[in-house]
Amino acid sequence: MKALKIELVNAQRMQWLHAETFSAPGYKELNKIKPGYFVKVCIDGNEETETPGERFWCEVKSVNRLERTIVGAVNNHLIYFDYPVDTLLVIDFDEVYDILEPQPQTK
Repeated sequence: MKALKIELVNAQRMQWLHAETFSAPGYKELNKIKPGYFVKVCIDGNEETETPGERFWCEVKSVNRLERTIVGAVNNHLIYFDYPVDTLLVIDFDEVYDILEPQPQTK
């Protein structure tokens, strides 16, 4: 399955515009991302169709540090957009809202 490039909200720009109330991972944190991690991204809402924006998690499948992109698989069911779980997306580093490292397995 080929990864889709869709329009996601630029988290770095949001932080710049709303520095008092919004934060996004810094480049040091972004550069630590690797397969198996999870990243939160956001699709912007559409006023014309009255569709709200939606944030969701993607599991990182690969990272291209040269192009500063991630291929991630949608990891939860979306309410307002038709991207099923496991849909592959191309995500720019600037579009990452949050990062979760995988938890070690316990026995």
